Amino acid sequence: MNVKILFRTVCSAIIGLFVLSGCNNDFDNGLITSIHLRDKFNQTEDNFISGDEINMSLSIKNDSTLDKTLDFTSGYQYDFVITDQSNNEIWRWSADLSFIQEPTSFTLGPTDIQTITYTWNQHIDADATFIPAGSYIIEGYFVGNDPTAQTTFTIQ
Repeated sequence: MNVKILFRTVCSAIIGLFVLSGCNNDFDNGLITSIHLRDKFNQTEDNFISGDEINMSLSIKNDSTLDKTLDFTSGYQYDFVITDQSNNEIWRWSADLSFIQEPTSFTLGPTDIQTITYTWNQHIDADATFIPAGSYIIEGYFVGNDPTAQTTFTIQ
């Protein structure tokens, strides 16, 4: 009798694992976001010299077998934000921009990737003040869509 109970328990557990592995996770929408920084020589970097341009790439990949449509309430589809180690915002790509105020969207087919690139001159304000030397966090995201991507970098 103990063998029968053990057998049923093991079988139930295995079936339960198969059922659960097929369920959608509400936190996993099949999208993968990544951010990469490159120097003026197009080399991947995390250390930059003050005043040098930094090439930012924000990508979103559809890692599912279904089409994924990203909907936005306006032309504001993505953003880059730089904070210091104390989480103080230093620079935001969208801070001084205006966008069309009509809904926009784009669709990614299975395995499709959408990449946005921006070259930042390290200015943090309209007076062309350069970002001070230090360690920073850059976050990139597609507005209203998860997940976000972030990485750290240093200005020397």
